[in-house]
Amino acid sequence: MPLIARWLIEDEGWRIALIVIGLGVAGFGFLASNWIRRPPGLPPTSSSQRSSSSLRKLVRDPSFQWLYLGGFLSSLVLLVPIVHLIPHAIRAGVAPRDAAWLISILGFGSLAGRLVLGHAADRLGRQRILGVLHLALGILFLTWTLSRPFSRMGR
Repeated sequence: MPLIARWLIEDEGWRIALIVIGLGVAGFGFLASNWIRRPPGLPPTSSSQRSSSSLRKLVRDPSFQWLYLGGFLSSLVLLVPIVHLIPHAIRAGVAPRDAAWLISILGFGSLAGRLVLGHAADRLGRQRILGVLHLALGILFLTWTLSRPFSRMGR
């Protein structure tokens, strides 16, 4: 999407780019929603059966609180470096157009990871896969931090 967005912005302007991308996402979302199926064994529900009391009950559940906290904290450590990725590449001499590929590659990797890891989580257990991924994330960031001292990061 970053490459498509860049091309649309250069040719049509940012307003048209947002409209085109928004319509594309809405259309793709509508098509994709037709493939969603309820997992076997779950009872059918309607939106009238859901209520704010269900949300309050979920928010009080300790396992949900830990899952939410883990998701929040891992998002911080994942997304902060991504914000700095393109500016760092440009400072290192990469052309801005080429630096946009970095975000596209991350997007493709994210999509592939969700497809593969979602399937693995169904087979091996969601908590086990989530734990392994958080452990791997911690190891990767520790390795990254120790591989180059912070005093030299901006150089």
